[in-house]
Amino acid sequence: MKVIIRMILGLFGVTCSILILFSCGRSGQHKANRVLEEWIGRQVIIPNDLVYTKYGTDTVEYSQAYTDYKILVYVDTVGCTSCQLQLERWLDWVDCLKNKSSYSVSYLFDFYPKNTEELVDLLRFYDFSVPVCIDETDRLNQLNKFPAGGKFHTFLLDRDNKVVLVGSPVNNENIAELYRDILLAPDTVSMMRTDVEISQREVNFPKIVKDSIQYSFPLKNVGNKKLLINAVNVSCGCTSVEYTKQPINPGDSGLVKVFVKKEKEGYFNETITVYCNVSDSPLVLKLYGNAI
Repeated sequence: MKVIIRMILGLFGVTCSILILFSCGRSGQHKANRVLEEWIGRQVIIPNDLVYTKYGTDTVEYSQAYTDYKILVYVDTVGCTSCQLQLERWLDWVDCLKNKSSYSVSYLFDFYPKNTEELVDLLRFYDFSVPVCIDETDRLNQLNKFPAGGKFHTFLLDRDNKVVLVGSPVNNENIAELYRDILLAPDTVSMMRTDVEISQREVNFPKIVKDSIQYSFPLKNVGNKKLLINAVNVSCGCTSVEYTKQPINPGDSGLVKVFVKKEKEGYFNETITVYCNVSDSPLVLKLYGNAI
């Protein structure tokens, strides 16, 4: 087991910045390593009497006891509930994995809602038919003391409920690849990818007013699978981005909109790194020029 843990820690060492959404300074990297060391191989306590429902109202029988793997998703819905849940992306993930995994895989969505009525409305709006546990007493978290921070609240568990991976496969393509490496037959991994067309990856502004530097990069899905922009990294704190967070159908386009705020005149050179489900991910985009 120690050899396996070291191997996985090595994988996550490469993707530390992914796990903490690229805010990974030394303290963040230390926290990520500490979480992994504590949780990889740890057994999660899952009570047998949890109540599962569809759409938050219809109680269903739902047993996970005999599956090879479980994906545990704990959400406390603090802040933007819809952003935290990522229901549409999870439906795409479940659908993509169905009938393609080399193993039996079940899901445990444990939601500790701040507003149960809002949660139920979202489950119905997205037609989220996967059974969920609406855990109004936060029982699962109280039993296991999950790490602080939503980035560490998704776990791949083995048959004995021991943690194999930490991190969400719907929020970052690199983490998704780790899940696929374990769960999918090798020839199916490539089936999850699509192709993207970007007309211009580097944009030069010879002269631009320093308070108005912005540009939208269109990403056209030219493959036959949905395009998912999972995360975007920027090279400087003066740069911010907005990007399409919904799955992009084949033939459609999404946007990565970049804003650069320069306090001083002079040369600038910003790199934007886009993580998505294409073979050459991450995609590197550039904005550079002279601010006046």
